[in-house]
Amino acid sequence: MSKIREIFSKLFSGDPQKTDLANQLADELDKTEPNTKPLEQAKPLEPAKSTDDTRLSELTFENQALKSQLTEIQTFLKEERTERLKIQEEQTKAAKESFQKKIEERIKKGIEEGRIPPKNEEEQKKWRSLYEQNWDSAEFALSKIDAKKSNEAPNQEQLQNQNQTPSPSSSLGSSLRKSTLEYIKQVPIDGSKN
Repeated sequence: MSKIREIFSKLFSGDPQKTDLANQLADELDKTEPNTKPLEQAKPLEPAKSTDDTRLSELTFENQALKSQLTEIQTFLKEERTERLKIQEEQTKAAKESFQKKIEERIKKGIEEGRIPPKNEEEQKKWRSLYEQNWDSAEFALSKIDAKKSNEAPNQEQLQNQNQTPSPSSSLGSSLRKSTLEYIKQVPIDGSKN
C-alpha cells in the first residue's frame, strides 16, 4: 500500500488538507484484508455479433412486418374499391330506372292530352328517344303541339273533308270564280299530266 501513499502524496503535495485526507484513505486501505481467494475460472465469452449483423436482422424483421402491413392495406383497398363500384353501379341503375319511369309518365301524359297519338308505337318511340337525348327540348316540342279534344284518331269523314276542294259555299270557294274552281278540280294532285 505504500505505492498508493506515494501516488496520493504526489497528487496532493501542494494542499495540506487533501494530503491529510489521502493519508486517512491509505490507512483505511491498509486495514482491509487482501482478497486471497483464488480467481474463478472465467467462462469463455461467446463471440459478440457484429453491429452490422444485428442491424441487418432488425431491418429484415422490420421489413417483413411492413410487407405484411402493406399486403393488408392493399387487400382492404381492393375490397373497398369493389364495394364502391358495386354501390355506384346500383345507383346508376336506379337513376336510369327512375329516368325511364319519368319518361314513360310523360309519354302517358302526352297521350292523355292528345299531343302524342295513342296507337302509333313508332311515334311514341321517337318521343322516348327525344326525351332520353334532351329532356328540355322534348318538353318544349311537346308543349308546342296542340292538344286534341279526344284521344281518338281522326275518322274517315274528317279525313275526306280535309282533302276536298273548297266548295263555292265555303269562304274560300265563294271568292274563286267558277271557271277557276273547275280548273282546280281537273288538276291531278300528284302533279302528273293526263
